Amino acid sequence: MGIAIIWVILYHLILTQNSPYSFGFLDSILGNGYGGVDIFLYLSGFGLVRSWNKCLQQNHSHAINLFYKRRILRLAPTYIFICILYSIYQNNWNTLFYSISTIGHWINHNRYDWYVPTILLLYLSFPILYKLIQKYKFRFLIISFIIILLVTISFNYLSITNDLRMLSISRIPIFILGIYHGICPISYFNRSYYFRNTILMFIGLVLLFSLKHSPLRILFCGGLFQLTFLFITPGLCHIISWTLNTIKLPILNSILSLLGILSYELYLIHLKLIENIVKLPFFGEINHWVYFTILIILIITISYMTNKLMHIILNIISKIKFSI
Repeated sequence: MGIAIIWVILYHLILTQNSPYSFGFLDSILGNGYGGVDIFLYLSGFGLVRSWNKCLQQNHSHAINLFYKRRILRLAPTYIFICILYSIYQNNWNTLFYSISTIGHWINHNRYDWYVPTILLLYLSFPILYKLIQKYKFRFLIISFIIILLVTISFNYLSITNDLRMLSISRIPIFILGIYHGICPISYFNRSYYFRNTILMFIGLVLLFSLKHSPLRILFCGGLFQLTFLFITPGLCHIISWTLNTIKLPILNSILSLLGILSYELYLIHLKLIENIVKLPFFGEINHWVYFTILIILIITISYMTNKLMHIILNIISKIKFSI
């Protein structure tokens, strides 16, 4: 999660309008930083299987209520808090309802972001997806991928504008794949599995390169680039994990672990700051890289404080409920 959020932040940094930032040859990698979101969703699907099984063990009759409660308490308070702060900063309250309710994303009108509405939908769908994957296994993934691929191609063919809803729809298969791998027994993850995913990763990279260099108009409205990460993500996660385990730098692992814990807050808070970096106070008055370093430290600090604040508020609420 730590590397994924770094990838996403740097992606937004180099692609923001009039951005003075460049990382040389790394721009071609960072320019595909939306793959960081696919890592989030893949690992989320994988991790939710364990969370779901834990809920079943703790209270089988109310497992679904417990599961939803944990997900909503993790996502909603922080998201609402950030949306309110952004409305205050913008002095614009017209979009607050659309953002908090996530309706704005699905009707393609006035939203803070597309990612939170997407994960809320996927999390709400998890119990159903879990049962379907248990029953139909890999066939369900294949069928889902084909349906989403056809929907994406059809929408792109009919549309002439970029639609963020396609970024949501195209992420369904990677979330399903994460759930599928979460359900698989440990014996499934053998050498053949890792070799197969490495091959699929390279196939996905070739597909992504081909799509990005295709002149077809059908590719311009979003979704198809993201679908290639269904092949790329598992292998990429294994390579990152293997690399970190091989180099064994405790400080690096601690930093990445912290960024992983704060990834949700980092995503929400960096979003508007990085995308509007050239409009922020004092930009251009000091060295761009010094400014960026200060901004990143500020974003991490605010994310950490927000994370702790939400934990304190939720603990107080739980104690009040308990006393009542």
